[in-house]
Amino acid sequence: MLPSLVWADPVPPSWDESRRAGFKEHQEQQKVFDRERAKGERAFIEEQEEWERQRQATIADYKKESKQASPAENGPEHRDYLKQVEAGKKERQAVTRDYSREKAAMLKRKGRTIHLTEEEELGLTEARPRYEASKRVLY
Repeated sequence: MLPSLVWADPVPPSWDESRRAGFKEHQEQQKVFDRERAKGERAFIEEQEEWERQRQATIADYKKESKQASPAENGPEHRDYLKQVEAGKKERQAVTRDYSREKAAMLKRKGRTIHLTEEEELGLTEARPRYEASKRVLY
């Protein structure tokens, strides 16, 4: 019987050579991947630059419009606003005046029969006893 070494390949491929061949394929694939990624990066940067240009143009337009649209301190919009505020004040004063008149009239009518004020009726004028916090139920 012949030893098994006789039938073996006289020059076996070394493990290191196959490892290197695999690494070369890997490097080639990485080059393709990097090339495609670089294409996408360029497109992304261009998109960002376009967005920034649009933003700057929009900011300039906004500043122009806001200066035109904002009411001047003594402009017609401001005067209209002051008129509305003054009308609201006058309306509130009229309602308060009417309420005071009605209350005074009711007190005149019922003042003879009722000698209690609202505070006395609700018991707000009575001195309430103080409680010790330690004796309170705290749940």
